[in-house]
Amino acid sequence: MLKDFVPPRQDPLQIGLTIVVSTAVFGLVGWWVDKKIGSFPILMSLGSILGFALSIYRTVLVLRSQDSNSDKS
Repeated sequence: MLKDFVPPRQDPLQIGLTIVVSTAVFGLVGWWVDKKIGSFPILMSLGSILGFALSIYRTVLVLRSQDSNSDKS
């Protein structure tokens, strides 16, 4: 059973870091624009949600491509 185990090529720490960093970066950009136009916290919230959604989408794409590549092997 364990001899059939293939470890993931994507590091789980990298996945988590990607989610946190992209959420923070998009949130900070939204915060900065909010400060410039005085609409706090609308764009910061939207930026954080967008960053989180895009990072999850990217993670799903990477994991699917790795899964399909491992099926071909």
